[in-house]
Amino acid sequence: MDYRSGGEVTIGDLIDFGIKSNDIVLLRSSLKKTQPYLGFEAVDWLIATKIKAFGAENVHHSPPDTEFGKDDSDGRLLLAGIPYLDALFGLQQITKPRVFFIGLPVKIKRVTASWTRAIVLEEID
Repeated sequence: MDYRSGGEVTIGDLIDFGIKSNDIVLLRSSLKKTQPYLGFEAVDWLIATKIKAFGAENVHHSPPDTEFGKDDSDGRLLLAGIPYLDALFGLQQITKPRVFFIGLPVKIKRVTASWTRAIVLEEID
């Protein structure tokens, strides 16, 4: 989904996008300077909805001036067992609202995060 306006991505926005349990949610914005952000209530809703993973391009994972840690959005997602795919690139190439996502992490020992090859497959019309 392409979130075009700045400001907070809300629960209502996520519901309007049709997100449901077991989805891998990919959020993107074409805005570079006034990027939208995921509100804490929306993060809690994603956790309660039991999504499989969350990825973003040009969307901040927490409200502005939020300190890093277990209480920010990516900390909440990770503590709930939901992988957070940060700094994805090229999501504007996706043309369908629902796709098949494959994430191939790099094999690295003793780290908490790594690069991921993100692959999206779309159904042919």
